Amino acid sequence: MKKNNLLKVLGIAFLLFAVLTWLIPAGSYSNGNFVSGALNPMGLLDLIRYPLVSIATFAAYGLMFLAIGGFYGVVNKTGVYSQVVEGITKKFEGKKNNFLIITVAILTGLSTLLGLTVPLFLLVPFFATILLRLHFSKLTVFAATVGSILVGNISSICGFEVVGYFAVKFEGFKVTQDLFARIILFLILAFLFVMFILPSKDRKDKKSSKKENEELEIPLFENTNSKKSAFPFLVISIFTFILLVVGMYNWYYTLQMNTFMDIHDSLMSFEINGFTIFGKLFGNITYLGGWGHLEFVIILILASLILGWVYNLKMEKTCEGFLEGAKKILPTAIYAVLSCTIFAALLNLGTKTISATITNTILGEVDGFKIVKTFLTGGFGGLFYNDFYYLLNSVSSILSLNDHAHYSLILMLLSGAHAIMMLILPTSIVLFAGLRYFEISFKEWISYIWKYLVLASFLILIVVGILTLF
Repeated sequence: MKKNNLLKVLGIAFLLFAVLTWLIPAGSYSNGNFVSGALNPMGLLDLIRYPLVSIATFAAYGLMFLAIGGFYGVVNKTGVYSQVVEGITKKFEGKKNNFLIITVAILTGLSTLLGLTVPLFLLVPFFATILLRLHFSKLTVFAATVGSILVGNISSICGFEVVGYFAVKFEGFKVTQDLFARIILFLILAFLFVMFILPSKDRKDKKSSKKENEELEIPLFENTNSKKSAFPFLVISIFTFILLVVGMYNWYYTLQMNTFMDIHDSLMSFEINGFTIFGKLFGNITYLGGWGHLEFVIILILASLILGWVYNLKMEKTCEGFLEGAKKILPTAIYAVLSCTIFAALLNLGTKTISATITNTILGEVDGFKIVKTFLTGGFGGLFYNDFYYLLNSVSSILSLNDHAHYSLILMLLSGAHAIMMLILPTSIVLFAGLRYFEISFKEWISYIWKYLVLASFLILIVVGILTLF
């Protein structure tokens, strides 16, 4: 990968956005009606200001990646991580395609069920290490890991960041609405994705992949020897991941489950002689299902400290491992934050945006359910919003005027198009973080994935079109 290739792409995308603010008037929606505004162009100083605003506003994303790197840094210090990786690698030697399929199945499955896109990056270094040691090319490994997380969002079954957000914004929508159709669409998309990235479809032959990986320093992996048991590492790692999943998936807004909220309230209000013991002991802790970026970081730090303690690492060595891992992933964290620059600029330019004007140009007035126009709305929305919630916030006023029976179809079109764009746009946090992590150029990835995305787009339109007949 040429140095600064991704940075140039981010810079060009930001400059194009700045030019658009000079050409397209800003607008907004009010009670389903479009209100046109005046031009709200970016100035020269804004070209410096908004990247800094992005860093200040979205630093939490960077902290999440640093915590992931730190965790793996400590894991390497224990000496048992390479033991686990080597054991799995030997098990799948001669049948490496099986592990590729397992990787895609796990990551797409978790993504479509949970929707926790950035947190799922925690699994990427683990699966990537094994795939690279099985001599897959970097491009194939990137597709099977980062690509799978993003593909899982194209047809989200009950992911909070997609379906949960939609349920919040579109009153009357039920998660079970056309659920079977979303499951079938997901299975087809996942199957096609596996077929697309299998070695026969790889852009590099097996010999070049093997040679490439022999010379490759695998990110966040140290090949060390240790006779210590890997069992504690596996237990702590699996428990940490499950705890993060349970804590960050919003059960109430997606599935209307308030169990964790009730338990939290009961514990925090429990008194002994008028003293709220748990409330004082744990402080201002958020209920499971309401965790965010900072809780993710805190849990990984705690897990790293526990691993260091269990494996008798001195505190100094534990901290050293954490800092080494964080340092290695620092460029990835920086690109994750910088991918939010356009989003940060849009949020700070005022309540009227060029995104609303473009949406109005595409949709016009709602005089019936429009399949292609709704799909295009989601696609163009990805140019500005890397967070699906904010895209919904900008278009829900107009799209909610459709009949409630069409809400699930709007979800499939809008989220599907947005997820597809997150696989190719420089506004995508996980995409650009992943490209930097694997040191893959933007051009190389686009030339690799575009055919699948075209196929996925047509598939979504066909499925929704069929559903409108019933």
